[in-house]
Amino acid sequence: MSVGLLDPLRPAGAPPVDVRRIAAFDERYGAGAHDRLVDRLRRPCVSFARIAQAFGVTRECVRQWRQVWLPDAPHGRARRRLCRLQRDRRRLMDEPLFQSFYRHVRPQLAPGQLALVPAREGFRKRVVRVGGRLVVIKRARVYRAARVRETPAYALTTYRGSAEFIYFRLFRLRATGCGLRATGGGLRTADCGLRGDQL
Repeated sequence: MSVGLLDPLRPAGAPPVDVRRIAAFDERYGAGAHDRLVDRLRRPCVSFARIAQAFGVTRECVRQWRQVWLPDAPHGRARRRLCRLQRDRRRLMDEPLFQSFYRHVRPQLAPGQLALVPAREGFRKRVVRVGGRLVVIKRARVYRAARVRETPAYALTTYRGSAEFIYFRLFRLRATGCGLRATGGGLRTADCGLRGDQL
């Protein structure tokens, strides 16, 4: 077969893909259809049923496409398991404290040093492993008596569980205004004082 008929973007060692077959696929299912198919096959949270619906074919047809176009793509139980893991990670990153910790620590670590700790459902939100060591993530409490222009003082609470390190997220102080806020019993004067912003 001529080299000109092969996909030049195919990774080295991967089975050759006939460009004419890709062109025929795009002609039948629309411009860029092959790229859309491969992209969806690579995403575990996109089910074969959704792919079949998008292309107007059966799930069995999608399974055959996977074997032809992307045989390494996850399928069956493995695909569902990867989807659950992906969703659990996304939920974890929605947690403000964990997200702050991750953004602060991740650039300082080598790949593979940060590991999530499984929970009954998903992953633990306040405990991770860094380099194999158990680390607890906590938010330091600011003393309300501290002034804005002074170096803030923090209360670092203990952890009763088993951990080798405790990571405390500190906050800087800034003044807040006074006003009215709604409560269960109506309106009352809001507290005037300090507010914590993440460092």
